[in-house]
Amino acid sequence: MRKMPAVCAFALLFSLVGLFPAAALEIQVAGMGPTNVVSDQVTITVTWPTSEESYIILRVDGKFLQAQAPPCTFVWDTNSVADGEHELKATEVNAAGQTISEASIKVRVANSANVTPPVKLAYKFTEGQRLRYRISGETDVFDVRTKQRHLVPEMLYRALAGILNAEVTERVVSVADGGAVVERELVSGLMDYLDRYVRLAGVGRSTSLAVSATGAVSDGPGRVAAEAKFALAYLPLPQGPVDVGQTWQGPITVIDDLAQGTSREVDAKHRLVGFTLEGGEPCALIESQYRYESPLTVTVDLGERKFDAALTEGKRLTFFGLQSGRVVRMEETISREFTIKTMDYGIVAGATIPGVGGAAPEIIPEEVDLRYTTKVVLALSG
Repeated sequence: MRKMPAVCAFALLFSLVGLFPAAALEIQVAGMGPTNVVSDQVTITVTWPTSEESYIILRVDGKFLQAQAPPCTFVWDTNSVADGEHELKATEVNAAGQTISEASIKVRVANSANVTPPVKLAYKFTEGQRLRYRISGETDVFDVRTKQRHLVPEMLYRALAGILNAEVTERVVSVADGGAVVERELVSGLMDYLDRYVRLAGVGRSTSLAVSATGAVSDGPGRVAAEAKFALAYLPLPQGPVDVGQTWQGPITVIDDLAQGTSREVDAKHRLVGFTLEGGEPCALIESQYRYESPLTVTVDLGERKFDAALTEGKRLTFFGLQSGRVVRMEETISREFTIKTMDYGIVAGATIPGVGGAAPEIIPEEVDLRYTTKVVLALSG
């Protein structure tokens, strides 16, 4: 079991984060999609509704890039850094040299793969082939408006915030017409919450999948166990060659309840956003987006808390191996928003949960919109 973290570290990965409560900076990268993939030269604009006497310092991974007075438009050659995740950080400094506010955003640079589009994407199966994937993740809960935790009931935080570690194996049972029957087993899976460990429901179970060459997935002829579909990474591929920026629709299987290890199939929009090297193999980077509404049930010490309408929005980045014809890596962020009535949870002025610093709000609203965010990474390990 883990200690209560002092900051909302997980939320930093995919959202702009002001490090000071009054921060109003906004970083915009031209042409960047929801999964924050960039390449070649990009234009970065930093906006803020404050004094024109201040100026902005832009850093990449802590290293100085440029400083400008408003309006602040920077050009960054992403070829100056290696492929992978990098942090852009903007700092507002006033005429006296004092830091007023800061904001940061993580981007993924993709330049190194020597690939000329359009490309044909297709799964490649070999009978008897065995793959092993490791799954890691982290969840967090915070107030949508302030992106802090002062208005998060401790019982909900303890029930939802945790760290995930799991492992799955996939074995190709048979191959026909470019597709395959795949047996998938959830070998291990554990959620580490603040005060307990929870084993995923599908651990030790396997399920039979029928997968086409273009990624259409259905139940296979063998034993079917829905819980073993946890963090399933297959996605539909277009029938013909695809170019960067091209989009298509198709269903994917996504995590529905992390605590229970359950999944659901949703329709998603997919887009080829670029190419990169992963494990030495050229990979297509495919961005997927989806959203849906469904009830949310949270199990707490005193029973269950039910929320009729929770809005779920997800974004997934898939690294699809162009040579191996398989998913090499998947990064997914799932955000669920729901509303609580503060009087139902005894939230009062100055109330905090353990590990939360800073000043708590003096005025407590009747309702608070909370965001429950999950980030999952699936990576080929053998």
